[in-house]
Amino acid sequence: MPGEPLADLIYPYTRRMTGIRRYSEKLLAAFIRTGTPVRAHRVRKIEFSLGGKPAGGLLSQKFFSSIIGTSCPVVHSLSPDVITRHTNVATIHDIIPLQHRELFMNSRREKAGYSIMFGRLEKLTIIVHTAHIKEQLVKQGIDHSRIEVCGSSVGDFFRPSGRPSPYSADGRKHLVTVGDYNPRKRYDVLYRAVNMLEGVDLYHIGPVNSWAKREAELKAIAAEGDGIHMLGSLPDDTLVDYLSHADLFVYASEEEGAGYTPAEALACGTPALVNRIPVFTDQFGSDVSYCSLEPDSFAGAIMEALGKEVDREALLRAAARFSPDEEARRVAAVYRKVAVGQ
Repeated sequence: MPGEPLADLIYPYTRRMTGIRRYSEKLLAAFIRTGTPVRAHRVRKIEFSLGGKPAGGLLSQKFFSSIIGTSCPVVHSLSPDVITRHTNVATIHDIIPLQHRELFMNSRREKAGYSIMFGRLEKLTIIVHTAHIKEQLVKQGIDHSRIEVCGSSVGDFFRPSGRPSPYSADGRKHLVTVGDYNPRKRYDVLYRAVNMLEGVDLYHIGPVNSWAKREAELKAIAAEGDGIHMLGSLPDDTLVDYLSHADLFVYASEEEGAGYTPAEALACGTPALVNRIPVFTDQFGSDVSYCSLEPDSFAGAIMEALGKEVDREALLRAAARFSPDEEARRVAAVYRKVAVGQ
């Protein structure tokens, strides 16, 4: 990339695709297209399952990020997991640990992890995706002038697929959802809702990500019916095929920092039904359908959404608002503002 780098970017890397990795790689690609010179540093995340929950990831990232050499006026940690003593800009995706500290600071290990991620937050310029997340951070005592809303985006490869449908031509309705097995995604609610329905299949795409205990719980719920298919991680092209040919995208998460996956479904021309939480209403307005977080409500909302006529052109117009290049321009403007302050 030509020119003196404006910022050092630090981001966690896992072999399997995650939301943070996708955000990071998408932002870097957009910087190249928009002519913003940056220097990227991948931090290896080594994680294992301990008692059915992820462990080791924070410590491995703390070590590997601590030995990175940075020299730019801006050091941007693209996730709180890789904030270093040199970081002056950080992207915050998930505010649940800040809102519910009592859930994340019980053991000595959890307190250490919390300190690694959020110990320097009040000293940094913080990038968030929505105005709602900014409001929540202000409620947690973060100075509003240090928080920049840069929007969110989806990768350019999320577009309607011209390849054959991966679904069986069996006359059933096909739902798709995307995400790892983090308990806050509330796939338990979604699975139970689908188990109530006749002639409806749900295809769940996403890695376990060390949530082994949660995987076992969800498999037990899935076994109560015959319409749930847990596919694990899939290549991006295959993911796009499933999104493009689905009758409906469904997502039951109870809290998000950014609404990536519903936006990805819209970009593939597929309608979306999501849990009614502020981050989604802030981002999508009337472009998606909403319901509450109970199996009965979700089941009824699924059938109602499946009965609606789909205007795919309108969905694609809605998705066009989630431009990676526009997000990159806003982030670059934050870099320049911080550099002047330095």
